[in-house]
Amino acid sequence: MKLESLPKFFSPKCLLLGDSSPATATESLSITDVMASLGMVGHRAQPGIELFLSKEGISKPDGALEYLYQYALSQAHRYRAVEKLQDDIKRPTLRLLAVYAYQDYARSAASVRTCECCGGEGFLEDRQFVMNKLAATRETVSMFERGDLPASIEQMPGREMLAKLNYYDITRLVCPTCNGKKVVSNSCRCNGRGEVVDKEKTAEQGGIPVYKTCSKCQGRGYSRIPAETVRRALAGIGLDIPQQTWSRTLKPFYEDLITQCHKEESDAGAALENITR
Repeated sequence: MKLESLPKFFSPKCLLLGDSSPATATESLSITDVMASLGMVGHRAQPGIELFLSKEGISKPDGALEYLYQYALSQAHRYRAVEKLQDDIKRPTLRLLAVYAYQDYARSAASVRTCECCGGEGFLEDRQFVMNKLAATRETVSMFERGDLPASIEQMPGREMLAKLNYYDITRLVCPTCNGKKVVSNSCRCNGRGEVVDKEKTAEQGGIPVYKTCSKCQGRGYSRIPAETVRRALAGIGLDIPQQTWSRTLKPFYEDLITQCHKEESDAGAALENITR
């Protein structure tokens, strides 16, 4: 049994009214067998199974994040730039790197993220200068109630009265990036396939589609979190470092955390196949 087949046992699509399995194959696994295997995998490769289940949305990511943070603490001595940080900035830095490493690991072509254009609001505000005297008169009335204008508009100088009658109208427009959905997909331009049509070779083959690995996502099918986003987040907690220093010192440590997530998942998958074979 592969690790990718595990989530379907947590969301069954039909109700079985009986104590017998609907499968006819003798080597098929019942839900009891799968749950027992899951417990054994959790004993052998607990970090990997917690990472995978939280990535699939089955469990909360608290355990996975705590494991990544403890792993970051244990590996900090291997990186001089991390080791020489003071304790008051070192621990928040490692925790923030662990969070972003988990988010990068948990991404897929089917996942979504908050729209950066509208900030998750779904709408944008457009300010337009309005010289509508009727509408401006209503605005002026509200200004009378607040006491911003004298009792009679005619007593004001002409230029000042004109400035009061003109105002900016704020209109809410649907965000063109997410179309009002508040989230955007993480899938690449290849629509999550990891491959795109090679137009030159397709023309040489007389129109028969020839595919090549997508150069933008390197075959993953989704876009990763930009490293610059992580660097700016570190600046928000007091660790403002230049781009070159980040690429040379802390970025390799951040990439190591992401690699460890995939390694632990691979170990959990191997343990599950070994138990259920």
